[in-house]
Amino acid sequence: MEKYTEKKLRNQLLQTFIGKHVTDSTLLRIKECNTFMLFLADKTLEKTKLHGANSCKHRFCPVCSWRKSRKNALKISILMQYLKEEENKEFVFLTLTAPNVKADELDDEIQHYNKSFKRLMERKEVKAAVKGYVRKLEVTYNKERDDYHPHFHVVLAVNKSYFTDTKAYITRNRWLELWQKSTKNPLITQVDVRKVKHT
Repeated sequence: MEKYTEKKLRNQLLQTFIGKHVTDSTLLRIKECNTFMLFLADKTLEKTKLHGANSCKHRFCPVCSWRKSRKNALKISILMQYLKEEENKEFVFLTLTAPNVKADELDDEIQHYNKSFKRLMERKEVKAAVKGYVRKLEVTYNKERDDYHPHFHVVLAVNKSYFTDTKAYITRNRWLELWQKSTKNPLITQVDVRKVKHT
């Protein structure tokens, strides 16, 4: 419940910022978001599961976004387990970044990111190595500099032989080079690449 309470407090903060940008009915939905929750429990009341709630489902609502990300994470986890067991795939976690931008540049930068990512995935060596992917855009805010840092978190499905096949394997430095070329931005200095470890 602690995580929920934290998100609900953020929901109340959202109301003050978003009020003048949405309709009265949308604002009311955001205000009343998750004021009612129905849980199912086992006989011991030790295990509970949320069965229903009056969620606003607004894309900026911290509570709804948190719930959606948890559901998506579970779906991705199940899919990865299936691909590992049935299709003999392994996974690479790739983080793609670029320099921070100001608020008025953020929309254009996100569009540029999407186009750049498409170009990256269409490169011959990437297409040969990557058998599928899940991508998530995250944007963080730097209060001191008053700028934004959009970046992609990507889970790449690869053949089990990828890590030993010198023709297929893409090094961290090569990923950086490919991302620089795809974004047409040589100022990018960081990408993060690591093998996903299964538990």
